[in-house]
Amino acid sequence: MRFVDATLARRMEAAEDEAQLAIAAVLQQTKPQINAGVLEIGDGHAVFAGKDSPVGRTIGFGFQGPVTAADIDAVEGFYRSKGVPAQFDVTPLQHESLGAMLHERGYSMLELNNVMARSLGRQETWREHVDGIEFRACAPADASLWTETMLRGFFPEGPIPD
Repeated sequence: MRFVDATLARRMEAAEDEAQLAIAAVLQQTKPQINAGVLEIGDGHAVFAGKDSPVGRTIGFGFQGPVTAADIDAVEGFYRSKGVPAQFDVTPLQHESLGAMLHERGYSMLELNNVMARSLGRQETWREHVDGIEFRACAPADASLWTETMLRGFFPEGPIPD
């Protein structure tokens, strides 16, 4: 079993952070009316990708050291300028000051997520079919289908927001 330390947790957060940054950049180019934006804060980012978007929170922030009141003020101001409340992704491996400061300001946990990972051996390969699942590269022509499928995970019924 591999022990997850702050270094590995930060790397995993960086992968999520990278995806959020890419989505915000695409929205800035393709849908400027959404007013997508990014705030670099400490060692992470606050991302806004639309009022009803499942993408848009502070992530990867608070791993390198103490978080200050000015940091939280900046994040809250960023989201206030977008007309939405601030949201923070927090892990037990971030600096303890982040959780303490959020608690002082009345933040509460809305959801708890666990990320599971395992190392892949050098001899392991992906098979194209596993128990009825097909693995294949997503061609540009499949982008709409991929996006619809992914978003249905967040919005299983009803309309999907822009």
